[in-house]
Amino acid sequence: AQVLTFAQTMALAKSANSPVSLDPASGTPYFQYKENNNSLHTVWFLDAVTLFNQIKLSANSHPAGIALWRLGSED
Repeated sequence: AQVLTFAQTMALAKSANSPVSLDPASGTPYFQYKENNNSLHTVWFLDAVTLFNQIKLSANSHPAGIALWRLGSED
């Protein structure tokens, strides 16, 4: 797996001419693209809306806190 910022993720989707879809089961955005060797990749990511929804859902379980990894790479 490769770690990408939100901006890098959107640039990859654009350069691959791949539309972003929303998985109905998880509510998480993703897109797929093929490399030159024909290998298929699926990129899952969070945007501000889906992160907010996950934080809101987790509030029901009363977490001790919320952590963000790589602050500054979000949208």
